[in-house]
Amino acid sequence: MSLIVKDLCFPVRRGQGCHVGQSDYRDGDTFKLDCRTQCTCQNGTYGCVSLCPHENVRPSAECHHPQLVKMHGSCCREWLCESTLYEDRKKHCQPYTSEWTPCSTTCGMGISSRVSNANPECQLKNETRLCLLRPCSTRDGPEMAIPHGHHVRKNHMCRATVRSNTPIRMTDEGNCTSVALYQPKYCGYCTSHRCCHPKVTTSKKIQFRCVDDEGVILIQKEVMWIMKCNCTTVC
Repeated sequence: MSLIVKDLCFPVRRGQGCHVGQSDYRDGDTFKLDCRTQCTCQNGTYGCVSLCPHENVRPSAECHHPQLVKMHGSCCREWLCESTLYEDRKKHCQPYTSEWTPCSTTCGMGISSRVSNANPECQLKNETRLCLLRPCSTRDGPEMAIPHGHHVRKNHMCRATVRSNTPIRMTDEGNCTSVALYQPKYCGYCTSHRCCHPKVTTSKKIQFRCVDDEGVILIQKEVMWIMKCNCTTVC
């Protein structure tokens, strides 16, 4: 009597699947959470490993102020040192500096501003400077003293760029006064219903003495320095 043995097939029992985000995965499936993280479904739960393990290893102490930076064409970020970052930003930075805005006041100390990315981070930042087009009128004297003997030439619409008669200390809107004395230039006045505005200016760093609740402190402030004025029809 011969014994016949038949192959018996038993179903392969799988563990519970995983539901992650909007996707379902079977037990044992491998998937990616993102381009830097790979996961495996394991009976209802999932475990993950980094595909960019070097991101978790900080550079040596010789690398000053290291930062993880996203590189073009690569999912994994790279550690870059401060000097490398500065050179890279400098290489790819497109310089931009706007014009200074008109002074916020027509007389007395005001504020002018602009935006510029002329900094190591190559980021647009707001810059401000103090500006003084002309002193305001007072009871004690005129708004401005025109130099004695000054002659307005024919067709010369602006009454000259006038320098202060005496050295003055510059003051801001707060409790700050310049340490040194200066003789700044001012814009004069125009005929034929025109207005006198700065045409050529530069910026000068001036040290101010400021008084606050903690006492006296010295602060450097940027100030618009008038070189030349002209008349315009826009006031």
